[in-house]
Amino acid sequence: DYSFHMAITNWNNKTKDDMATLAAQGINSFKFFMAYKGSLQVTDEELLMGMAQCKKLGALPMVHAENGDAVAWGQRYVAEELEITGPEGHSLSRPPYVEGEATGRAIRLAGPLG
Repeated sequence: DYSFHMAITNWNNKTKDDMATLAAQGINSFKFFMAYKGSLQVTDEELLMGMAQCKKLGALPMVHAENGDAVAWGQRYVAEELEITGPEGHSLSRPPYVEGEATGRAIRLAGPLG
């Protein structure tokens, strides 16, 4: 078995309509990135609107839960202050709290949607 999901990287009326079209074609999960500031990251408002649309469509919302702003700061800190620019800096730029905070925030944001 396998399945596909679509990444939602911004929000507007076309995105909402496209989700409905895709759901009708069998794509029933949508991934929202709380990380990757400046490229894939959605705002909390966009996440809420997307989760609400998922509920309406009977689709599964998924999140890549990392605090994108904290990761961006961590990346700058590791590169500029610690002067680590190799792959060993990856985990240093995103300590466990950035995932924990984003996971908790996504759960709390989903609460009012039922």
